[in-house]
Amino acid sequence: MSSPEVEKDIRALPLPDQVVAIEEAIEDALQGRSVKLFSETHMAATYALPKALGKGVRCRVTPDSAGPGWQIAFSPKNC
Repeated sequence: MSSPEVEKDIRALPLPDQVVAIEEAIEDALQGRSVKLFSETHMAATYALPKALGKGVRCRVTPDSAGPGWQIAFSPKNC
C-alpha cells in the first residue's frame, strides 16, 4: 500500500531554500513517498532532474497548469 502524494508549494521560497526542498523531496522518494513541488523558477526544475537521476529517483517536470511555473514530481522507482 502506497502513501498519498504530498504536494508542496515552494514558489515563495528563495532559490537556495527551493534546492533544499528538492533534496528533501528526493529523500522522501527514496523512502517510498511521492512528492510534487510547485516552483516558478526554471533553475529549480533544471536542478531537480539530474539530482534525482543520480539518486535513482523518478522525476517529472511539467508546466504548471494552474499558472506560471513548474510542477516537479518525484516518485520511487518501484511505483
